[in-house]
Amino acid sequence: MAGRPRIHVNSRSLSLGAVVLCATILVAYLFITGEIRMLPQALTWPRSAWIILGVALMFVGWLVEAYILDVLARPIEHPLAFGAALRSTFVLVFFNNVTPFSSGGQAMQSWSLWRHGGLPFGESIPLILNKFLLYQLVLSGCCVASVLYAWPLLDDAVVGINWIVGLAFLVQLVILAALVGMMVRPRTVRHVVGLVFSALKHTPLREKSTAASARITSELVVYEKSAGTLIKNPRDFLKLLLLTFVQLQFVLIVPYCICRAMGVTPPLLQCLAATAFVIMVSASIPTPGGAGGAEGMFAVIFSLFFPAGTSVAVAVLMWRVVTFYLPILVCSPFCIGASKAKTADPVPEDAPTKAPSGKR
Repeated sequence: MAGRPRIHVNSRSLSLGAVVLCATILVAYLFITGEIRMLPQALTWPRSAWIILGVALMFVGWLVEAYILDVLARPIEHPLAFGAALRSTFVLVFFNNVTPFSSGGQAMQSWSLWRHGGLPFGESIPLILNKFLLYQLVLSGCCVASVLYAWPLLDDAVVGINWIVGLAFLVQLVILAALVGMMVRPRTVRHVVGLVFSALKHTPLREKSTAASARITSELVVYEKSAGTLIKNPRDFLKLLLLTFVQLQFVLIVPYCICRAMGVTPPLLQCLAATAFVIMVSASIPTPGGAGGAEGMFAVIFSLFFPAGTSVAVAVLMWRVVTFYLPILVCSPFCIGASKAKTADPVPEDAPTKAPSGKR
């Protein structure tokens, strides 16, 4: 209808809307069932100390992740301050939580490393891909071990567990194959980018795409020189794998703290295995942070640890607050300016372009 203003809804608004909707449904369920009355009991001292411990473990996990990035960046020409690495970790956490499949985190972390760390994209992209490869290898290994260890528990808890495990592992294998391919055959990345910009030449964006293509191509040449160096140094590779394993354990143990806060003491190894499985399945759900599916899977599996008369729904709420909603709130101030970066040129003209040494 003429004269009616158009309403523009961007992807971030839709993602945040999905997050708010899932949180609203969960809280409404607690009120409808009357289980919300158990929340104050779960937060009373000394049980609240377990919640504080869970929050502290989340922050320690971020510190370890920033340290891993700092270690990866040490051999390159441009020094990376730990503060810039930590800030980029906050940016990564925020955008992973508000985008489907956690698809926005790595791109915005690369922007943060350029904006606040001074790293050109040709140097930051290999760092991020190396760190992501480490995380995926450790997560996949933990998930395989968890499924093998806790299969009787999972088989009793989830109907159609075979299909769920198969789909989740397929997604993980595709991601791993893509990452390893980008490390072993980095030129493939430039070919794919070239095809994208070739298609853009036939659109109204052809003028901007030509200039952007030249700058990005020059940066990808730098990327090709440094990609794959991580897997060529077995000693550093194993060291970083161990650090990543430690960082992941801080995430996996948070639900155990939540259970203890609820007065429930599940077997530690079974709890870690159940959490690894929930994270693996959540990564295959196309909603921000796996919203909806993560809560449902957590409730189904962890209900086996809760005796009659206790509420797993309250545990689900507290787990998501600690690992999902609180990180969004804490990390959002560090993302100021990121929305403007999306509309800017992919590689600013004044960005440094000096190639890294290639040593790692």
